[in-house]
Amino acid sequence: MFPHAMVVDERHSRAFVINEAAPWRRMGDSVSVLDTRTGRERRRIGLAGPFSMLASDHVTGHVFLDLPNGGASGISTSRLQVLDGVRQLVLRGTAIGHSAVFSTL
Repeated sequence: MFPHAMVVDERHSRAFVINEAAPWRRMGDSVSVLDTRTGRERRRIGLAGPFSMLASDHVTGHVFLDLPNGGASGISTSRLQVLDGVRQLVLRGTAIGHSAVFSTL
């Protein structure tokens, strides 16, 4: 695994690190949830596919991941995966028509 992107939620003392899977391992991309006070990994959550972008809502503790898919006729589609960063659970995933663009909250 290779760390690829990170977002920090200071309010909940969590860091979310996107791990890109090594091509020679039979393991998909994942998100490591780290406790920022101790540096320990609290949980590793598998992703539904490779990721494009990562953002968090520091009020709710939710983490948003854009998981792009190659679409027919060259049209890019995505799947938005929402994590509850406080409880460290996948809340939901939904298909969206095009790749999401996140802005700083």
